[in-house]
Amino acid sequence: MFIGESICMLAFVYELYTARKTYGGYEQSPAVIEATKKGKSININPLLFAIPMICDAIGSTLLLFAYLYIPVSVAQMMQGSIVFVTAILSIVFLRRRLFRHHWTGLVLVFVGICLVGLSVIVAGKDDDGDQ
Repeated sequence: MFIGESICMLAFVYELYTARKTYGGYEQSPAVIEATKKGKSININPLLFAIPMICDAIGSTLLLFAYLYIPVSVAQMMQGSIVFVTAILSIVFLRRRLFRHHWTGLVLVFVGICLVGLSVIVAGKDDDGDQ
């Protein structure tokens, strides 16, 4: 995840570099001039990147704690709940409409995650057979 975020940051820095080299600065680039004409803000607060960064750090920390208490294979399967949470958040915040095949997929993901979690509770053993 961090590698992907770093690659996006490298692409952003490259775009800034090419805009400065081509137009003398990103403020003079055609896209920025057109956005300014339309009344859009071109100043992005860098602290906005802190919100997903903090969420990612919290998620990674919780996953590391999960590795301590449940088998690694189960923890990785439980990470599949990201699909479910993302779909629900896209409905709430983006007001996106999900169709029948989306809901079917979400129900299958949810049932699969519940079965994997239930297997740990029923078996009561970790990968080594200890508990």
